[in-house]
Amino acid sequence: MAENTLESVTNMDDCEYEKSEESKMWILLLKNAYLEKNFTLADEIIEDMVSKSLVKGLIKLHTACGYGLVELVEKYLKIDRMDPNATCSFNDLANITPLHFCAGIGPDSITEERYKCIELLVQYGGLINTLTSRNDSALHWATKLGDLKTCETLIKCGADFNLLNSDNCTCAHGAAFYKNVPILQLLLDNKIDVNIKDISGKNILHLLCKDSYDDTYSLVNDTEEKSQNKNKEFINLINRLLIDFQMDPNEKDSSDFTPLMYACEHENLDLIQILIDYKANINIINSEGITCMLLAIINSCPKVVKFLLSNGFDLNIKHVNCSYITDASYLSDKEILLSLLEAGCDVNETKEDESGVILNPLWAACERSNFPIVEILLQKGANTLIRPDLNMTALHCAAMAQYENLQIVKLLVEYKCPINLKSIQAEETPLFLACNSGYTEIVEFLISLGVDVNDCSPKARTCFQQAVFRGHKDIIMFLLNKGYILTEDDKNDLNLLIMDLYQEGDVDCLNILLSKDLTSKENILKCIKNVHTWSSSENDESTSQLDDASVVATVATLNDLKLDLSQSYPITIEELDAFLSKKPELKIDSSDNE
Repeated sequence: MAENTLESVTNMDDCEYEKSEESKMWILLLKNAYLEKNFTLADEIIEDMVSKSLVKGLIKLHTACGYGLVELVEKYLKIDRMDPNATCSFNDLANITPLHFCAGIGPDSITEERYKCIELLVQYGGLINTLTSRNDSALHWATKLGDLKTCETLIKCGADFNLLNSDNCTCAHGAAFYKNVPILQLLLDNKIDVNIKDISGKNILHLLCKDSYDDTYSLVNDTEEKSQNKNKEFINLINRLLIDFQMDPNEKDSSDFTPLMYACEHENLDLIQILIDYKANINIINSEGITCMLLAIINSCPKVVKFLLSNGFDLNIKHVNCSYITDASYLSDKEILLSLLEAGCDVNETKEDESGVILNPLWAACERSNFPIVEILLQKGANTLIRPDLNMTALHCAAMAQYENLQIVKLLVEYKCPINLKSIQAEETPLFLACNSGYTEIVEFLISLGVDVNDCSPKARTCFQQAVFRGHKDIIMFLLNKGYILTEDDKNDLNLLIMDLYQEGDVDCLNILLSKDLTSKENILKCIKNVHTWSSSENDESTSQLDDASVVATVATLNDLKLDLSQSYPITIEELDAFLSKKPELKIDSSDNE
């Protein structure tokens, strides 16, 4: 069902004029004038509103019907001879009649007499089943917006409740989507066809079970007693559909979802219970491998998870790449996780999906940097060596998680997780991954445990190179201070670091590199020249003047700071000494950098 239809035109009179403070004043004046039976003034106000409206073809009869002003509606029909079938249009919705306004399109009603306006319109020749450009009848709109008296009047006047709109919806679909229970009971009393499906393959039972009933039916602001009564009415309606109309609780829509599957996305246990009572398949799995349990987990419904488990859900029914306990760990739902563990889920369940993603609860919890979940899993016996065949540990995951969490790393170490194990495929250590992620605290902690900074890098790149590549300056300096020895490959990347430090004006770090004999002043001057040459070559679309071919390959990874090319830069050793002795105030071209 295309529910956005309602959003776009329900308040179609809310153009700029109607939203203004002036409009609110005129509506108040209209209400007072009408209630005081000053119909002449009320008529003048409506005429002014119509003249300022952006709705094409709008006449006073439309507006009076929208506000429920039956006395004026009678005047416009009887005395002014206005057309009861006059149409107007707004945006992409056309062929809107006064009857549609009575049903709720347009402004909020001032009175409770819209139903009387309907009777007058029909009396003067209004066509009760006229359709908008989206094939919505007045009854389609009235059932969406929830005015029972309006719906009763439309049906009494001959409205066809089985008409289909452009989304293949009857008026019952709108009532079901918006959980208008009394109106649905009215439609059932009139023997509406409950088995018609909309363009998404949903019948009214699908729509009633989909989305949270509490939110849709406005139970949030009700008293507890009123909420309970409304929920009883809702469950009675479901019961009636299942018994009297024999609707199938296992019917699938175009998404291959059953009503029970939709019900498991929110925590109305009464609804789930009645569906199961009438033979809804609790263990159904659709073509996408989705089950009721999976839906309850990913929608954070712990009560539904417990309910399914207590009613015999088979945890072995799942997609080949699905892991319920991993999903619960990834979504950080402690209550669901404990329920699954108590039901017998394996805390060390490990698999790999078709994309190569590791599916393991501890891995998932470390990836999300969720300490409480990690702690529960470890207490329940989770193995920190998650993929022995690949030498992949939970510490590897924590070192490349979404957020740095030193607390998790310390806990993993307490549980004897290997701290310097190289993965078999990429030969990456936790230290290397932490350097890549920029997790300074984890880097410092691992080194404090004795991890050798010179014996922890994979063949392809070193910790230093990766930190330079990612621009993690604090980690670079920490590695150097802890005795990291540059490899030949590192020395090539050192030039990239020097250029980066120059652009940032970080003379402290440049001086550290000099003090450790990791570079020379001559090399720094060369790098500075390359920065300015590269900057100017961007405009010339040429890089032929760059001195170092290795710089050409890496210089594009520099941060986007743009130096003012009119500014002089150090060329001699003396100028460099002056630069290094006092942090210069570089003129930054901020035209494309906020």
